[in-house]
Amino acid sequence: MRTVTGSADALAIYQEYEDLVRGAGSPLADQFAPPHPDPVGAFSTAFPGLDLPDELAAWWAWHDGITQSLGIGAPIGGSNMLFRSMAQTIDLRRMELDIAEEAAEPPDITAELIWPHTWIPVLATQDSTFAIELAPRGRGTVLFRDRREMGRNAPTAAQSWPVVVQWWSTLLRIGATRWDPTALRHGRWVTDEKMVPDELKGNPLAYSPHPSRYAPQFHPLFPY
Repeated sequence: MRTVTGSADALAIYQEYEDLVRGAGSPLADQFAPPHPDPVGAFSTAFPGLDLPDELAAWWAWHDGITQSLGIGAPIGGSNMLFRSMAQTIDLRRMELDIAEEAAEPPDITAELIWPHTWIPVLATQDSTFAIELAPRGRGTVLFRDRREMGRNAPTAAQSWPVVVQWWSTLLRIGATRWDPTALRHGRWVTDEKMVPDELKGNPLAYSPHPSRYAPQFHPLFPY
Protein backbone atom coordinates (compact mmCIF):
# COMPACT_ATOMS: atom_id res chain seq x y z
CA MET A 1 0.00 0.00 0.00
CA ARG A 2 1.35 3.40 -1.01
CA THR A 3 2.73 5.62 1.75
CA VAL A 4 1.17 9.09 1.90
CA THR A 5 3.45 12.00 2.78
CA GLY A 6 1.31 14.95 1.64
CA SER A 7 -1.51 16.23 -0.52
CA ALA A 8 0.23 15.31 -3.80
CA ASP A 9 0.46 11.65 -2.78
CA ALA A 10 -3.16 11.70 -1.64
CA LEU A 11 -4.34 13.25 -4.90
CA ALA A 12 -2.50 10.54 -6.86
CA ILE A 13 -4.33 7.86 -4.85
CA TYR A 14 -7.70 9.53 -5.41
CA GLN A 15 -7.02 9.88 -9.14
CA GLU A 16 -6.04 6.22 -9.37
CA TYR A 17 -9.38 5.36 -7.80
CA GLU A 18 -11.21 7.58 -10.29
CA ASP A 19 -9.48 5.81 -13.18
CA LEU A 20 -10.62 2.44 -11.81
CA VAL A 21 -14.20 3.74 -11.39
CA ARG A 22 -14.17 4.83 -15.03
CA GLY A 23 -12.76 1.48 -16.10
CA ALA A 24 -15.54 -0.29 -14.17
CA GLY A 25 -18.15 1.46 -16.32
CA SER A 26 -19.75 3.40 -13.48
CA PRO A 27 -21.56 6.63 -14.47
CA LEU A 28 -20.17 8.08 -11.23
CA ALA A 29 -16.95 8.79 -13.14
CA ASP A 30 -18.74 11.38 -15.28
CA GLN A 31 -20.56 13.01 -12.38
CA PHE A 32 -17.74 14.02 -10.08
CA ALA A 33 -17.96 17.74 -9.36
CA PRO A 34 -15.08 20.12 -10.15
CA PRO A 35 -12.42 20.62 -7.45
CA HIS A 36 -13.14 22.89 -4.51
CA PRO A 37 -10.90 25.98 -4.83
CA ASP A 38 -10.04 26.25 -1.12
CA PRO A 39 -11.30 23.47 1.16
CA VAL A 40 -8.94 24.46 4.00
CA GLY A 41 -10.17 28.04 3.97
CA ALA A 42 -13.82 27.03 3.73
CA PHE A 43 -13.55 24.69 6.70
CA SER A 44 -11.51 27.02 8.91
CA THR A 45 -13.95 29.85 8.17
CA ALA A 46 -16.88 27.66 9.18
CA PHE A 47 -15.10 26.26 12.25
CA PRO A 48 -12.38 28.63 13.55
CA GLY A 49 -9.59 26.87 15.37
CA LEU A 50 -9.87 23.65 13.35
CA ASP A 51 -8.12 22.83 10.12
CA LEU A 52 -8.01 19.89 7.75
CA PRO A 53 -5.15 17.40 7.41
CA ASP A 54 -3.44 17.71 4.01
CA GLU A 55 -4.81 14.41 2.72
CA LEU A 56 -8.35 15.39 3.65
CA ALA A 57 -8.05 18.84 2.07
CA ALA A 58 -6.88 17.00 -1.04
CA TRP A 59 -10.12 14.97 -1.00
CA TRP A 60 -12.24 18.01 -1.86
CA ALA A 61 -9.47 19.52 -3.98
CA TRP A 62 -9.82 16.31 -6.05
CA HIS A 63 -13.60 16.65 -6.48
CA ASP A 64 -16.08 18.71 -4.49
CA GLY A 65 -18.64 15.94 -4.21
CA ILE A 66 -20.94 14.87 -7.00
CA THR A 67 -22.92 16.84 -9.55
CA GLN A 68 -26.15 14.83 -9.32
CA SER A 69 -27.73 12.09 -7.23
CA LEU A 70 -27.47 8.43 -8.19
CA GLY A 71 -30.16 6.29 -6.58
CA ILE A 72 -29.47 6.35 -2.84
CA GLY A 73 -27.16 9.31 -3.37
CA ALA A 74 -23.64 9.32 -4.72
CA PRO A 75 -22.45 5.81 -3.86
CA ILE A 76 -18.69 6.15 -3.73
CA GLY A 77 -16.45 3.18 -2.99
CA GLY A 78 -17.55 -0.37 -2.37
CA SER A 79 -19.04 0.89 0.87
CA ASN A 80 -21.70 2.83 -1.13
CA MET A 81 -21.44 5.77 1.25
CA LEU A 82 -22.64 9.19 0.11
CA PHE A 83 -20.04 11.54 -1.40
CA ARG A 84 -20.82 15.06 -0.17
CA SER A 85 -19.40 18.41 -1.18
CA MET A 86 -17.42 20.51 1.28
CA ALA A 87 -20.49 22.72 1.90
CA GLN A 88 -22.67 19.66 2.52
CA THR A 89 -20.03 18.22 4.86
CA ILE A 90 -19.91 21.46 6.85
CA ASP A 91 -23.71 21.34 7.15
CA LEU A 92 -23.60 17.69 8.22
CA ARG A 93 -21.00 18.42 10.91
CA ARG A 94 -23.15 21.24 12.29
CA MET A 95 -26.13 18.88 12.32
CA GLU A 96 -24.17 16.20 14.19
CA LEU A 97 -23.05 18.73 16.79
CA ASP A 98 -26.65 20.00 17.21
CA ILE A 99 -27.99 16.45 17.57
CA ALA A 100 -25.33 15.71 20.19
CA GLU A 101 -26.33 18.80 22.18
CA GLU A 102 -30.00 17.82 22.08
CA ALA A 103 -29.32 14.19 23.04
CA ALA A 104 -26.89 14.98 25.85
CA GLU A 105 -27.87 14.14 29.43
CA PRO A 106 -25.15 15.78 31.53
CA PRO A 107 -23.25 15.23 33.63
CA ASP A 108 -23.06 11.54 32.70
CA ILE A 109 -23.68 11.78 28.95
CA THR A 110 -22.22 14.94 27.46
CA ALA A 111 -22.46 16.15 23.87
CA GLU A 112 -18.73 15.55 23.53
CA LEU A 113 -19.22 11.84 24.24
CA ILE A 114 -21.91 11.60 21.57
CA TRP A 115 -20.11 13.53 18.82
CA PRO A 116 -16.59 14.84 19.64
CA HIS A 117 -16.09 18.42 18.46
CA THR A 118 -12.79 17.40 16.82
CA TRP A 119 -14.53 15.11 14.31
CA ILE A 120 -15.50 15.82 10.72
CA PRO A 121 -17.91 13.41 8.96
CA VAL A 122 -16.43 12.55 5.56
CA LEU A 123 -18.93 9.99 4.27
CA ALA A 124 -22.26 9.02 5.82
CA THR A 125 -25.58 7.30 5.40
CA GLN A 126 -28.54 7.21 7.77
CA ASP A 127 -26.97 4.17 9.48
CA SER A 128 -23.29 5.00 9.91
CA THR A 129 -20.57 7.60 9.45
CA PHE A 130 -16.89 7.62 8.52
CA ALA A 131 -15.37 10.43 10.59
CA ILE A 132 -11.89 11.93 10.68
CA GLU A 133 -10.17 13.02 13.89
CA LEU A 134 -8.81 16.58 13.71
CA ALA A 135 -7.23 16.79 17.17
CA PRO A 136 -3.40 16.68 17.36
CA ARG A 137 -3.57 13.28 19.05
CA GLY A 138 -4.75 10.82 16.44
CA ARG A 139 -4.95 13.52 13.78
CA GLY A 140 -6.14 12.17 10.42
CA THR A 141 -7.28 8.78 11.70
CA VAL A 142 -10.57 7.41 10.36
CA LEU A 143 -13.30 6.27 12.75
CA PHE A 144 -16.39 4.18 12.05
CA ARG A 145 -19.45 5.30 13.96
CA ASP A 146 -22.62 3.20 13.99
CA ARG A 147 -25.69 5.40 14.52
CA ARG A 148 -26.75 3.23 17.44
CA GLU A 149 -23.77 4.12 19.60
CA MET A 150 -21.97 7.14 21.00
CA GLY A 151 -18.87 8.58 19.41
CA ARG A 152 -16.69 7.55 22.33
CA ASN A 153 -17.21 3.90 21.32
CA ALA A 154 -16.28 4.36 17.64
CA PRO A 155 -13.31 2.20 16.64
CA THR A 156 -10.36 3.57 14.71
CA ALA A 157 -10.75 1.96 11.30
CA ALA A 158 -7.75 3.34 9.35
CA GLN A 159 -4.71 5.50 9.96
CA SER A 160 -5.61 7.95 7.18
CA TRP A 161 -8.27 8.65 4.58
CA PRO A 162 -6.08 7.63 1.58
CA VAL A 163 -5.80 4.16 3.15
CA VAL A 164 -9.58 3.77 2.83
CA VAL A 165 -9.53 4.91 -0.80
CA GLN A 166 -6.74 2.42 -1.52
CA TRP A 167 -8.97 -0.33 -0.12
CA TRP A 168 -11.64 0.63 -2.66
CA SER A 169 -9.06 0.60 -5.43
CA THR A 170 -7.75 -2.81 -4.38
CA LEU A 171 -11.21 -4.38 -4.51
CA LEU A 172 -11.89 -2.85 -7.92
CA ARG A 173 -8.52 -3.92 -9.28
CA ILE A 174 -8.97 -7.58 -8.29
CA GLY A 175 -12.58 -7.64 -9.49
CA ALA A 176 -14.12 -8.17 -6.06
CA THR A 177 -16.14 -4.95 -6.33
CA ARG A 178 -17.97 -4.07 -9.55
CA TRP A 179 -20.64 -1.65 -10.71
CA ASP A 180 -24.08 -3.25 -11.13
CA PRO A 181 -26.26 -0.95 -13.29
CA THR A 182 -29.35 -3.06 -12.51
CA ALA A 183 -29.15 -2.66 -8.72
CA LEU A 184 -31.60 -0.18 -7.24
CA ARG A 185 -32.86 2.55 -9.54
CA HIS A 186 -29.56 3.87 -10.87
CA GLY A 187 -27.10 1.11 -10.01
CA ARG A 188 -24.67 0.63 -7.15
CA TRP A 189 -21.43 -1.07 -6.18
CA VAL A 190 -21.65 -4.76 -5.34
CA THR A 191 -18.87 -6.87 -3.82
CA ASP A 192 -18.30 -10.61 -4.00
CA GLU A 193 -17.19 -11.38 -0.44
CA LYS A 194 -15.55 -14.63 -1.57
CA MET A 195 -13.00 -12.50 -3.45
CA VAL A 196 -12.30 -10.04 -0.62
CA PRO A 197 -8.81 -10.45 0.92
CA ASP A 198 -8.89 -11.77 4.47
CA GLU A 199 -7.55 -8.52 5.91
CA LEU A 200 -10.57 -6.62 4.52
CA LYS A 201 -13.33 -9.14 5.19
CA GLY A 202 -16.14 -7.64 7.25
CA ASN A 203 -14.71 -4.11 6.91
CA PRO A 204 -17.62 -1.70 6.24
CA LEU A 205 -15.23 1.02 5.08
CA ALA A 206 -13.93 -1.15 2.24
CA TYR A 207 -17.27 -2.49 0.99
CA SER A 208 -20.85 -3.16 2.14
CA PRO A 209 -21.02 -6.37 4.17
CA HIS A 210 -24.26 -7.12 5.94
CA PRO A 211 -23.95 -5.81 9.53
CA SER A 212 -24.20 -9.40 10.78
CA ARG A 213 -20.91 -10.08 8.96
CA TYR A 214 -18.98 -7.08 10.25
CA ALA A 215 -15.54 -7.88 11.60
CA PRO A 216 -15.62 -7.91 15.44
CA GLN A 217 -14.04 -4.46 15.85
CA PHE A 218 -16.95 -2.87 13.99
CA HIS A 219 -19.76 -4.37 16.05
CA PRO A 220 -21.65 -1.55 17.78
CA LEU A 221 -21.30 -1.29 21.54
CA PHE A 222 -24.88 -0.41 22.42
CA PRO A 223 -26.62 0.55 24.54
CA TYR A 224 -24.13 3.29 25.47
